[in-house]
Amino acid sequence: MYRLLPLIVVLALTACSKDETPVDDYDPARDYFTFADTNAFVTEHLALDLDVDFERRELRGLAILSVRRLVPEAATLVLDTRDLSIGAVTI
Repeated sequence: MYRLLPLIVVLALTACSKDETPVDDYDPARDYFTFADTNAFVTEHLALDLDVDFERRELRGLAILSVRRLVPEAATLVLDTRDLSIGAVTI
């Protein structure tokens, strides 16, 4: 019994030791689920004009984006368009 006492003490002290505080590097301003390169372009303004069709459960309208290129070499602007039907794009 006395031979187990040092082992029990070591286990008890180890179990009571403080764990390191986990690092919370979550940034609520960052979209973690986008395919867009948010480091290359930033949207500065969005003008949105929508019509709501409740019967069809649809939104129809026009979106005008003012975008600034942050990386001069960036040539492709990727926008998240999942489940959208886009009629036209003008640059």
